[in-house]
Amino acid sequence: MIGGGITGVFTAKIADAPIPEFVYYLYDHLGNTRVTYSVEVKTPTQIEPTVLSATDYYPYGKALRTYGKERYQSTYHERDVESGFDYRGARFYDSDVARFNSLDPHASDYASWSDYSYVLGNPLMLIDSDGKDPIIPKIYLVDFAGLDMDVISGHVRDIFAKNGFEVTTEIITPEQALAITPLDQQGVYGVSVINTPRQKDGPYQFLGHSEINHDLILLAWEDNGNIGTTTYVNSNEFSNAAYREYTMGYLASHEILHQMLEQAYLYYGYTEEEIKTMFASSDSDGEHYDSEPNLNKDGRNTKIPEGASDKLRPQEQILNSNDHKCLLQSFFSDVGSDNYFLGRD
Repeated sequence: MIGGGITGVFTAKIADAPIPEFVYYLYDHLGNTRVTYSVEVKTPTQIEPTVLSATDYYPYGKALRTYGKERYQSTYHERDVESGFDYRGARFYDSDVARFNSLDPHASDYASWSDYSYVLGNPLMLIDSDGKDPIIPKIYLVDFAGLDMDVISGHVRDIFAKNGFEVTTEIITPEQALAITPLDQQGVYGVSVINTPRQKDGPYQFLGHSEINHDLILLAWEDNGNIGTTTYVNSNEFSNAAYREYTMGYLASHEILHQMLEQAYLYYGYTEEEIKTMFASSDSDGEHYDSEPNLNKDGRNTKIPEGASDKLRPQEQILNSNDHKCLLQSFFSDVGSDNYFLGRD
């Protein structure tokens, strides 16, 4: 994916009249500067673009080939001309060897990793905006049903990993869910696994549902000492024990994707009413995108894949064709650049 932005303004004279000329930056989903260019306005109907610089990168940020010069390169960090190191805030980064040049200030949180490593060895999906922590979305899974939550949790991680997104999961009790509700941090999500007969009216009408209010995810509630949830997937109608946990993992991934998309749309300036309108029609470009089998599609209308698979099956895809995958890639990169830390208490 390539996006665009304007980073500088200077003045050129055309026919003795000062006309502002902009330098445009084109970047990929990680924020790497790929192309910079300017545009010369020759006449009101004729413009002429000029490429100022272009760069392709190896996975860890080293320049593969370049044209022209640009200071801000890998994940839009300034590259020092003399040393070739990127200034990342807390540390300098050497893209030639894929290592930082000094200790991680948060090294104690990652004891199994080198103190100098970059984004936990996953530079295609993660960025390090300030030289401290990588950006990994976190998912809470609440055990209301007593199923094998380890299998469900692993299947959720597997589905997102096959789509190119690393996520972390944590299994918690209803009491713990009540204590952290509502989830209000960018990049933190949750869903409960229940086993309750579906109701015509009441909180459990669907196979799955996410209750989101002003970007707050409502994971649990309490009434007269009883803890319930309105953000859930329901195992009650799935009696095949061999596939039940995998079915719950799939539906949980579907609901988590709802939450990720709503956060992303809100982040990029959509109003709640616009999002509701977009999601209202099953054949729109919104959350239930029904043009082909995919993870965004309504679980009631999708043949849920049975068991696990090393391959990304059609029903598990986060599609590029409706911009969802690109949207989330940009979102997780941009919130990192805003110095959000995702996936860590």
